Amino acid sequence: MLSPPGRAGERAADLAKQLGLTAGETMPSYGWGKPAVMGAVDGTATALKAYGGRWSAKDKALVFGSWAELEGVLAAILKERAAPST
Repeated sequence: MLSPPGRAGERAADLAKQLGLTAGETMPSYGWGKPAVMGAVDGTATALKAYGGRWSAKDKALVFGSWAELEGVLAAILKERAAPST
């Protein structure tokens, strides 16, 4: 389960929504939460892992180091999908 992203993650949450994903923050037992996305399947999950997402079995989400990193990854995936195939 993820908590809402807050102001720092608003842009990433909007990008995630365009990919059919849910962005939020993990809820750790201690310390600070990490940005994460849920709902990734097939090619999207593979791309998120290739860009550095780490699977969290506890949260059932792919976790990233920062909101800026997650935002960049989601923007790159959207850009790749928008590029015409040759």
